[in-house]
Amino acid sequence: MSTAASAPPHDRILDAAGRLYASGGLAALTTDALAAAAATSKRTLYKVFPTLDDVVEAVLLGRLAALEAELAAVRAAPIPFPERLQAFAAATAALPAEFVPGFWTELETNAPAVAARVRAARDALMRRAMVSVLEEGVAWGYVRDDVPVEVLAAFVEAAADGLLRAVSAPNAASASAPSAPSAASAPSAPSAAAALLAVAPTLLLDALAPQKPR
Repeated sequence: MSTAASAPPHDRILDAAGRLYASGGLAALTTDALAAAAATSKRTLYKVFPTLDDVVEAVLLGRLAALEAELAAVRAAPIPFPERLQAFAAATAALPAEFVPGFWTELETNAPAVAARVRAARDALMRRAMVSVLEEGVAWGYVRDDVPVEVLAAFVEAAADGLLRAVSAPNAASASAPSAPSAASAPSAPSAAAALLAVAPTLLLDALAPQKPR
């Protein structure tokens, strides 16, 4: 939903930037397009955000703040631990899913400093949230207690990073590449990513489960 024209320029710019970035990536985020979408002048745009990188960073950090609230709600929900882990995985995959395919790669290529700061903020958020979830899993007997939760959280973080990249990866099909006879039966990148997201919590539970005596 678009921010009302009566909203402060800062809010209108961020709302417009989020919509433009979600639909077309960094290429769609020009000063002309952003000023028009935010119903403001380029002079006001530069006064509020000196560079487009500042706009992109503000959009993504704002989404991380929303993600933090979502994860807090997941942790507070009265649901069994396996369902909580499923909800946690779905929430963490939402960030790249809201934007164009391959947005992490695009961001790292075209705005590496922004990508580094956003990734650091995301990693810190994920580590705090995952440690909390894993501590609950230990208490309920779903997660092994012979390894520090911080170590387990680092393992899950690495797995989650791979999942995020899979969900945000562009479709592997290329217009320049000839189609193989079996390509019709191969799953598309989005469907494969969705399937990975669906099974990820089960795989993590198996990996984190207490070890049975041999």
